[in-house]
Amino acid sequence: MFGAAHLKRNSSRRYLLLHNDVSTDLDCILDNKLKGSKHVEHVVSKARKRLPILKRLAGAKWRCEKATLNITYKTYAQAVLNYCNEVLVSALNSLGND
Repeated sequence: MFGAAHLKRNSSRRYLLLHNDVSTDLDCILDNKLKGSKHVEHVVSKARKRLPILKRLAGAKWRCEKATLNITYKTYAQAVLNYCNEVLVSALNSLGND
């Protein structure tokens, strides 16, 4: 099933199929061992990039209400964490088994 060569030809011989250790589909990153560590790193990085806007809203002179901050967090930051979270759950399970 898996050969030593990283380049395989398809049956129609029109193009080469490259072997990848990591594949991305709809911003969900899967590695060949299904550990999910690359996806976790990607999600954490993406969520951290969105947190400064909440800090700016909370520290604004006109004082943003808690309800507004809560809605902003849920729609802007938490949405990133929840998207494709099945991969995150399986990554946590595999980390616990190691």
